[in-house]
Amino acid sequence: MRLIIWLVLAALLVTTPVVAQVDTAFKNVEYLTGTSRMQKKTKGTLIVSSIDVRLVDKKGAPYLVIPIADIQSTNDTQVADANASVANKAKKGLLQRSGLGFLSGGGSKQKLILSTKTSTGVEEVIEFQIHEQEAVRQIQARINSEVNIYKMTSRAAGSASADTGVSGAVPTGSTDSAGPPPVAPHLLVTNPFTSAARDSAAAIQVGSAIRAAIQNFMGSGVQVVTQEQMNAALQLYGYPADAVLDSSLAVTLAKTVQASVLVAGTMTKANSGTYTVTARLTVVDGEASTPVTVVQQADESLTDFGRRIAEKLKGP
Repeated sequence: MRLIIWLVLAALLVTTPVVAQVDTAFKNVEYLTGTSRMQKKTKGTLIVSSIDVRLVDKKGAPYLVIPIADIQSTNDTQVADANASVANKAKKGLLQRSGLGFLSGGGSKQKLILSTKTSTGVEEVIEFQIHEQEAVRQIQARINSEVNIYKMTSRAAGSASADTGVSGAVPTGSTDSAGPPPVAPHLLVTNPFTSAARDSAAAIQVGSAIRAAIQNFMGSGVQVVTQEQMNAALQLYGYPADAVLDSSLAVTLAKTVQASVLVAGTMTKANSGTYTVTARLTVVDGEASTPVTVVQQADESLTDFGRRIAEKLKGP
């Protein structure tokens, strides 16, 4: 099977440690409330890394450390500035109504809220006040990215510890153990790219069918990035759910969700109303397979069309 060969290659790449993102620091952040570990409001620098979120002092000593594994969700809300004068508030309202709100400067602050749950079941809702209004979205984006990566890699590790396979091949769910199995690689299936907006809905349906078919015949041999996970990553970077991406953006998305194998392609529509999809398998930052081209048959549903594309990608 062509797909099995590519996934074996990707599994070898998975054994290489992934280079973590560089820690991101956000200054002028104030802890407000939410945890018994801190008894009073404290200002400092919030640092987000691949393993934790921590509030530190000027020398880098931590006031508070929150493991990425404990973070369940993030939220934000606007906090009115009691010190803002009536005149300033009126001026800000005028600028907002004129579409020039970005010129209004202060007048409000943002509150970042982290809902956490420890491995022992302790739940907390931790609140920070962000004194730079634009920073809160950047902090949320970075934290959400790290949480998504943690959840995906944890699921992959859990699957790898539960499943076994034939030595030298991607595990297929067999319970006969011949040694510790490799970690199942992540595979991202993006919706085939079409330049015609009117065909986007069809591209999404075809992409969903390809994704489901690959997951079905690969089983635990691969961690297929779900549509929900893909959409979460898209929205994290400002794209709508189920966005149809070109090949360059598809690779960027694959890296974001730490997929080692990518299925991407293009879709065109004939005058007869049928679609043609050209798709290929790619090891991210590696080799690409020979593309396969599949033409929709007359009266063939988009779901069946997508399944047939998946079968072509799977190979003999």
